Amino acid sequence: MANIEDYLLWRGDLTFEQDEFNLVDNLILAELAYVDFKDIIPAAGSGEKVTLKQACDDFFELHDEEELKLVKSFIWYAPFFMKKMAHTKRFADMLLGNSDRLDEATKHQIYSDIYDDSEWLIGVVENLLSITRLNDGRLKFKFTDQLLDEVIAEA
Repeated sequence: MANIEDYLLWRGDLTFEQDEFNLVDNLILAELAYVDFKDIIPAAGSGEKVTLKQACDDFFELHDEEELKLVKSFIWYAPFFMKKMAHTKRFADMLLGNSDRLDEATKHQIYSDIYDDSEWLIGVVENLLSITRLNDGRLKFKFTDQLLDEVIAEA
């Protein structure tokens, strides 16, 4: 079954001009939220930006890969995924910067939208995996008799 790393291999050679931004790109960018960009991305208000490729290079100059592998958290893989992103045509030249132009309500709405889209996409992937298990015969249905009145009452 394909995953977001497979997507990077499949679409990583295309710019956003060639293939427009979509929900999978959104999910991929959400992974960057788990990378500690402290001392890498310029301060808010400076107006400066760095490419993802440069931010990735700077990150791995500051952090040892072996040390990162010892992190005991669900976010341990985010820096390594960033490295894969930074080596694609699709994401390498993406500009990163801090902005103080967004008010807190707008930021909260953006974060909520990203979360909702990610949850929806996870549901789609889980459904696809279930279908695959059904088709492969690894998931079996157990049929039981039910009174029609009970089924209607629960609906």
